[in-house]
Amino acid sequence: MRYSTKTMLGSMAIIAVLLVPIAWMANHRATWGPAEHTADVLHSLAGEIIEKHLTESELIELLKSPDFKQNGIHEFHVDIDKRPDELIWFAPNKKYTVGLSKQGSVIWMVNGKRTGD
Repeated sequence: MRYSTKTMLGSMAIIAVLLVPIAWMANHRATWGPAEHTADVLHSLAGEIIEKHLTESELIELLKSPDFKQNGIHEFHVDIDKRPDELIWFAPNKKYTVGLSKQGSVIWMVNGKRTGD
């Protein structure tokens, strides 16, 4: 069977149109999932952190404790220059960085830029 150039290019275009969104969704899921999990863990700890006035090092030790170690987010801890209202940052992947403010709210960076700037 012989295919014309137009048929081959048309087939390739259809395949590309189908594969690009699928690849985008797979990439989004792979990056968003760990970031969302990190944010959920930080959100669940926010009350305790504020109540006990935990420092960054105390929070890392808490996350390494047997009660929280299974969450695994202590492995994502990154040392970033913090603003005065920021407590800690975690980078579960190269796209999203999730942090916690001293007031207990979850804060985000996307591709190295703080949201809301």
